[in-house]
Amino acid sequence: MVRGPARTQGHLTHGTDRRGGGHHRSERLRESTLLRCLNFLEKSQKGEVYLQGRRIKHHEKQLNKLRQELGMVFQHFNLFPHMTVIQNVMEGPVQVKDMSKAKAKKLAARILEDVGLSDKTDVYPAMLSGGQKQRVAIARALAMDPK
Repeated sequence: MVRGPARTQGHLTHGTDRRGGGHHRSERLRESTLLRCLNFLEKSQKGEVYLQGRRIKHHEKQLNKLRQELGMVFQHFNLFPHMTVIQNVMEGPVQVKDMSKAKAKKLAARILEDVGLSDKTDVYPAMLSGGQKQRVAIARALAMDPK
């Protein structure tokens, strides 16, 4: 939740409430701005950021821990082109959470099954459709067990 107005790149975000029924461009921008502020990819000019009742500050140690708890999928997915699908999903748990490669591979295989990509584990991102790349990016975020 954002308390007080947070202004980033000219967009005003006040919590996550939507005005109106549909997803208008301005609503998507507010949602995107909020997510970017939560991860401190953008700094708000005013207000405070709270996540699960705890105030989030811009300190490197706290940010690294926080980013392990948040899952974020970017517009262009940012998959590693030199890694297979399963390697892309395994990378975070192995590098950030010090998970063994064997355990990470089992986790990745289960998540890829959940997103309907169990037949693409050994495929490189260049061979995937846009929708498949998006599901790999979602699987990669889920592999970090976000809150």
